[in-house]
Amino acid sequence: MTTLQVAILAGGRGERLGELTQNTPKPLLPVAGEPFIAHLLVRLARAGLTQVGILTGPFDDIFHSVLGTGSDYGVELSLIPEPEPAGTGGALRYIADRTGEEFICMNGDSLFDIDYLALSGRTLDRDSDFDICLRQLDDTKRYGRVELDDTGRVTRFGEKESSGPGLVNTGIYRIRSEIISQLPPRPASLETEILPALVKRQRVTGRVHNAPFLDIGIPSDFARASAFVKDLPT
Repeated sequence: MTTLQVAILAGGRGERLGELTQNTPKPLLPVAGEPFIAHLLVRLARAGLTQVGILTGPFDDIFHSVLGTGSDYGVELSLIPEPEPAGTGGALRYIADRTGEEFICMNGDSLFDIDYLALSGRTLDRDSDFDICLRQLDDTKRYGRVELDDTGRVTRFGEKESSGPGLVNTGIYRIRSEIISQLPPRPASLETEILPALVKRQRVTGRVHNAPFLDIGIPSDFARASAFVKDLPT
């Protein structure tokens, strides 16, 4: 069985995009002539991260029909369905035996054009189970604020009542694989359950990256996705 370097969470229904996602999963919506997730796959391939698993939720047939084996984008895809909805945290249980000691996990509906090669070569600190890729934004309200101490440890996570400038979670993580065995045997959310619990245990670190970032979760941001992708460095 292939050892996955990257796991992409792509099983959400994208309800905030309305009719756009009625028949098409959000990561497969067309952007600049390709499925949105394809732009992410190409960047992973350029960094040598070719063993990629997509957690497809109930949409594995649709992902297969659109992406095939991934060869068009330079990767070898493993499509991993969920027998029942598991949430962004619970979905990781389905790759428990398919990763090395550490792996990269990311959302399939956002693109943060960071140095993936550097991320893949980084080792987690001994006392960290999650390392979050963070971005400074002018207003954190949509995403939730993340705060770090002077050592890079996350002290607050997901405070959506806070507006104004600050750090946000971009949905890209380096994860210690053994943490999967500690996940509850039920649906669970990374953002609202798993990560806040780990922050309380002081097991989460974060690093700030200055790179273009887009999350297509709402109509106004999806509307600018094609221009965003076309403006990225090649």
